[in-house]
Amino acid sequence: MNIPQLEISFTMAQIDMNWTRGSMVIEQSTPQLYIDYGNSRPYQVVGDMEISNPPAEMDIDYTKVLEDLGYRKLHSLINFMDNQAKEKTIEAIKEDSQDGDYLGKLELGGNRIAQLARTKLLEEEHEVNVELLPKQPAEINIKTNPVKVTVKPADIDVETNFVFPKAKIQPDQVEIYLAQKGELDIKLVEHQIDMKV
Repeated sequence: MNIPQLEISFTMAQIDMNWTRGSMVIEQSTPQLYIDYGNSRPYQVVGDMEISNPPAEMDIDYTKVLEDLGYRKLHSLINFMDNQAKEKTIEAIKEDSQDGDYLGKLELGGNRIAQLARTKLLEEEHEVNVELLPKQPAEINIKTNPVKVTVKPADIDVETNFVFPKAKIQPDQVEIYLAQKGELDIKLVEHQIDMKV
């Protein structure tokens, strides 16, 4: 008995591709920078500084000094004369009272009036008082003012025409195609039958 035999041959399919590399182009314009320093001296940053030093104030009050020297204001003069009048009145009353007491003792004998006159003329001690004027110093008030420093920083104006870069990108291109078809060949050896798929 003859068993038929098959002869099989095949060819694999092949694919291929075309690869075109992509590209990237970046466009960037050169930026320009403009700086305004705010003064006539370029490249020098100079701020403005203002220093204020108000003068000190001095107030001298001569009122007490002038009163000690006898130069008084109207109100002070009235008070001074009032006090002096009171003191002299009290001294006069005291003196008259002492003289009255002395004269009231006439019964003790003697010439009391003559003795009183002699005492007042000859035996009365005179006091000499020396005073240094003025007794009170002048009042001096000094008011100082603080130094004020005002600083105004320099005004710098910066301008630029910077723009972001532009990029043009072309991606890679890949083309895949069938380079060769696959084949399957089957042959019957005994009967010589060709069969292709």
